[in-house]
Amino acid sequence: MASQAPTAPANAPAAAPADGAAALPGGIEIFRAGTHRDDAGNTHTFTRAQLQELADSYNAALREAPLTVGHPKDNLPAYGWVQRVFVNEAGNLAVDAHQVDAAFAEMVKAGRFKKRSASLYPPTAPHNPTPGKWYLRHVAFLGAQPPAVAGLKDISYSVADAAEAVTLDFSEAAGAPAPIPAQTQEPP
Repeated sequence: MASQAPTAPANAPAAAPADGAAALPGGIEIFRAGTHRDDAGNTHTFTRAQLQELADSYNAALREAPLTVGHPKDNLPAYGWVQRVFVNEAGNLAVDAHQVDAAFAEMVKAGRFKKRSASLYPPTAPHNPTPGKWYLRHVAFLGAQPPAVAGLKDISYSVADAAEAVTLDFSEAAGAPAPIPAQTQEPP
């Protein structure tokens, strides 16, 4: 059975953009260099340089790629939009999203759509906005369907690495100073 996307009544107002708590984190990996088999059974080899070219050619003003559930016919509906495409430090193609539907973002956060699959316009596709180059068509969030390109990092909602986090710890530890005696505290 196919994954069900969040739905709203036809006459319902559009969902407000997700706030910080419901937004998708930045840097979502969608593709990596290597030889991959497409849905038609054809193999394609992508180099890191080609991924960089794909990232550099992305222009949301020219043709904005939607976030979808699965690979829908006609790419409908969109649950958000790709704002930026880039090659991350690991050498994988990644995206930052915006205008993400709050209910969809919560489903992703809950782990219902852990894996992703990029849909690309081939360089010779008639509707490719950048003829001669690969171009991002949409990012499909997958439920139970395994992605054709395995090994991408799962979406992470961590705020910062522990080494970068600024904290004030108030626990007692070995060698910690003794509590302030009651008589030295100011009266209420």
